[in-house]
Amino acid sequence: MPKKPEHTFRELRFGRELACLRQRAGLDHADAAIRRGGRQFWVSRPENAKVEGWWSPYDVEQQRYLGLEDEACTVTEWQLAQLPPLLRTEEYVRARLAGSCVPRTPEQVDNEVEVQVLRRRRLTGAHPLRCHAIIDESVLSARLPEALAAGQLRHVLTMAELPNVTVQIVPDTVGLHVGTKGAFTLFGFPEPQDPDVLYIGHVVGSLDTDRVGAVARIRRTFARIEALALSPAESVEWIAALLAKRGSS
Repeated sequence: MPKKPEHTFRELRFGRELACLRQRAGLDHADAAIRRGGRQFWVSRPENAKVEGWWSPYDVEQQRYLGLEDEACTVTEWQLAQLPPLLRTEEYVRARLAGSCVPRTPEQVDNEVEVQVLRRRRLTGAHPLRCHAIIDESVLSARLPEALAAGQLRHVLTMAELPNVTVQIVPDTVGLHVGTKGAFTLFGFPEPQDPDVLYIGHVVGSLDTDRVGAVARIRRTFARIEALALSPAESVEWIAALLAKRGSS
């Protein structure tokens, strides 16, 4: 059975606006439905943000994250232990799922991989998502099967060539820094009235917030990490050198 869809920020906002307009008109759900010539749930469903995303039938995890990602125009992220989702290869996704403590059927694994492929359209579509990802060196230099590691490194290099994608590496020579507290993702949306949303995943779930103070603090944190990281050009050179080193070993 597909998972109950988690509502995106914009779906919730849209629902609130619909409810506000209906209430200003002095209508309840039944009255509004009569005026539309339809049924009551046709009015209450969108107000309650019961709008499924394209990913809902796939029965995958992190549907809330997928909803934010699908509506966003920018994603700014710091990754300390894993690759940014939009930069992963299918093989990398399968390897992560194989090492997960959550049991999955072969069909569920295939669904996760297919969704991963479809998500990458956000980087290459007509209105591409702007992605700025800073990655800790340990993520890319982790011990992985050579073919998997090489394919993943080549894929990151390919994605970094896109004008809307920026990749930076924090080398281990930096030592302890503000980013070692944990990874995070910040989503920005095209409508100016829609606030940025901070998303933080953890071992038993996730949390997200659009609180101004929290978002501002994360922006400052990201700026400090960016100052410690290699430049985008240096990062591409670093990844290419790591790929060459793996190929010669």
